[in-house]
Amino acid sequence: GSAIPFLDSALQNISHGGLLCVTFTDLAVLCASYPETCYSKYNSLPLKGEVCHEAALRIVLCNIENAANRYKKSITPLLSCSIDFYVRLFLIVESSPAKVKHSASKRSSVVRCVQCRSLEIQPVIRAHANASGAITKYTSPRVEFGQNCQLCGGAKE
Repeated sequence: GSAIPFLDSALQNISHGGLLCVTFTDLAVLCASYPETCYSKYNSLPLKGEVCHEAALRIVLCNIENAANRYKKSITPLLSCSIDFYVRLFLIVESSPAKVKHSASKRSSVVRCVQCRSLEIQPVIRAHANASGAITKYTSPRVEFGQNCQLCGGAKE
């Protein structure tokens, strides 16, 4: 099943620099067999097809990061595996309020063309850095859903 109910207690009790190993055995939910269940458990809509396992890992990573951010912690994935009916992740957890602020700039929506199946990533927020590399501001990019695919002209889903 889902490890979501156990994340809060695990993240509250892990030390800075600790290793968190998590296994989710509900890959059918994460790979679009039950999209309404995926949305209710993970607040995400899964992708079907050849990218479903990678999308499942990204959905799980997003949920783990959301839970970590509530405790002013950030995660760094070391290894993510999708095997048979489960996903397993190995993560380093750091206590870093500064990294938590940048969490939103790692999020994106994925749009797929119905005809050629190409993927387009649309960031939720963009981080802008100055010459020294320090992030100075965040902007919300203009998201234009409903446009046709740039490769084949097909509709996006």
